[in-house]
Amino acid sequence: MKTVLDIECTFQTDTKGKRDPSPFNPLNKLVSVGYEEEYYATDHPDVVFYCQVYNRDRIQDRLNHTTLLIGHNIKFDLQWLLECGFTYDGELWDTMLYEYVKAGGVHTPMNLSDCCTRYGIETKTDVVKTEYWDKGKNTDEIPWEILEEYGKQDVKITKELFEIQYAENLYQPTIKLTNDFCYVLTQMERTGIKIDEHELNRIDKKYTKRFAELKDELETLAQEAMGDTPINLNSSNDKCALIYSRRLPKTRKTKWRDTFGLDNKYPSRVSNGTFVRATRDILEVEYKTKAEHCSLCAGTGRVAKKRKDGTYGAPRYICSPCNGAGVLYHQLKQVAGFKCKPDATKVNTNGFKTDKETLIELQQAATGDAKDFLTKMVEYNAIKTYLTSFVAGIRKGIRGQSILHPQFMQAVTATGRLSSRDPNFQNQPRGDTFPIRRVVQSRFKSGKIIEVDFAQLEFRVAVELSGDKQGRVDIDEGTDKHQFTADIIGCTRQEAKAHTFKPLYGGTTGTTEEQDYYSAFENRHSGITNWHKQLGDGAIKYKEVVLPSGRTYSFPHAKRLGNGSVSSATKIKNYPVQGFATADIVPAVTVEVYQELLGIDAVLINTVHDSVIVDTPEEIVDVVLLRLCKAFDRTKDIIKERFNYNLTVPLAYDIKIGSNWLDMKEIKDVNEYINEYRQRPWAEGSRAGSIQG
Repeated sequence: MKTVLDIECTFQTDTKGKRDPSPFNPLNKLVSVGYEEEYYATDHPDVVFYCQVYNRDRIQDRLNHTTLLIGHNIKFDLQWLLECGFTYDGELWDTMLYEYVKAGGVHTPMNLSDCCTRYGIETKTDVVKTEYWDKGKNTDEIPWEILEEYGKQDVKITKELFEIQYAENLYQPTIKLTNDFCYVLTQMERTGIKIDEHELNRIDKKYTKRFAELKDELETLAQEAMGDTPINLNSSNDKCALIYSRRLPKTRKTKWRDTFGLDNKYPSRVSNGTFVRATRDILEVEYKTKAEHCSLCAGTGRVAKKRKDGTYGAPRYICSPCNGAGVLYHQLKQVAGFKCKPDATKVNTNGFKTDKETLIELQQAATGDAKDFLTKMVEYNAIKTYLTSFVAGIRKGIRGQSILHPQFMQAVTATGRLSSRDPNFQNQPRGDTFPIRRVVQSRFKSGKIIEVDFAQLEFRVAVELSGDKQGRVDIDEGTDKHQFTADIIGCTRQEAKAHTFKPLYGGTTGTTEEQDYYSAFENRHSGITNWHKQLGDGAIKYKEVVLPSGRTYSFPHAKRLGNGSVSSATKIKNYPVQGFATADIVPAVTVEVYQELLGIDAVLINTVHDSVIVDTPEEIVDVVLLRLCKAFDRTKDIIKERFNYNLTVPLAYDIKIGSNWLDMKEIKDVNEYINEYRQRPWAEGSRAGSIQG
């Protein structure tokens, strides 16, 4: 039986007006549940209690007979049902995820109303939103007859949308995987992640202190480079002047944008000569300054106006000479800043880019004070992210028993790769460069965190999709790709990791040594280079790129540019590799891992890019390791079963284990580890209690 379902719940509102409808917030409650034929109150003051108890029985009875549960953002609805004691273990169909897959990486509105409008499905004015929610009323404060009508309408249009999608039956294997993965993510969010709050407080204190130290050090370096010119480290204009010794005046911003086509969807490609002239003629060279106390306003920034009778009023007018600063800045002849050399790829609306990736690139080529500043700035930005996105995000999201329930989102990235929020565990550096991982601990007494990580998955996928012969040789022989990079660029193996696989996505810019490496990569892996050309030609001709899984990426505006390259070339090269690796292979294996863990106490708590993370009782570590290896070893079979595609390139994976997600040791030989583990004096009673099947 197919059931189109929709729920309504209450929500809590924070001081900034942000609503939290989470089923994991104990102050929220499930108000109503509806499907095609019926609409039931589950916790509404207008409906008598005994009726609502009876309603719950009828809802569960419907779920018992349902084999396909349908909804728009069904993960949210199902989580509410499960958290309220209902049960369901059948298949899902998310109408939002169908539209997302169908969009093929093109940004498209995914809310229910917009999705219905695209198909000509009539929707009514959202009276509930405008007359109640927008006016501060919560869901259980809406009169039942109005809420019931609203809920029934949502179910009706969702059903119409589903029927159109089901009849289309597009991208069937991809849709099936996406919905199967949705069910696993539903359970994973409910399981949550155990947080060591003591460690979280320690990290907060440590990095708050380091953040303040870096701020002082950066301001000192900035002052030495700029003279007395004040610099705001959060201002893109100020950072551009400091790093590149060039500033874009407000009066010339339009000319700068027009020169480089920055207001266009596809910015113009300019010649090196045009770039040099624009930099010289539009930007201003930044010079050091010497500050002098403004004598007119006595440093207050305000002056009094002389009255007709010769007296002066209160000083409330901005002082013209110092423009209200109280200080006059006299320009010196010495060029200010760190004089970093930009190129056309670093142009943006503020002059030149100062984002994280750009600072890291500049840092590697810089020397002296410039390198010192950029190194500290990279650390400063990282710590700022730790404190605002992770420490604060984790603290805000912790519920009872120190459990964090991050939200995993399948319909955000263009490639299909998973994203998350509250906090964003998907956007993080690897391993011991990300100290916040230490707060993730096991929920079990003496339990362990196990992470299984595909080795160089995206490179192997690129070799698979391109048929690159040299890549296959390198994989079979175990060639150290990062050392190959380091030898050409002339850096350490660790530093080389930032460059090794950039050519997979069309990376060509950087220092002379880095460009030498990119050229060497293209020559060495001619199969990938030729495949990139074929992708571009195909995108121009067919306006799309199709993966072996059937996942399709649309490039409706792909065209040949004047210099022979292809518009959106980076995306055309990037999407197939990232998509097949982390939107198809990893989710398919994650679903398999979830199935393998059923019946034992170990739980799947996260998946990041090309890895899965499991929390397990210590006494069944051997059982969990065997089941994880079984799932990952079946990768080729899983891909064959789901997509009817034969993977030819061997895939490898690494396993790490530890008491938390940071302090982990790699398991070199799983069988040897398990044999040693089984010699420990485990109590059979405790093992049996952790394995139900």
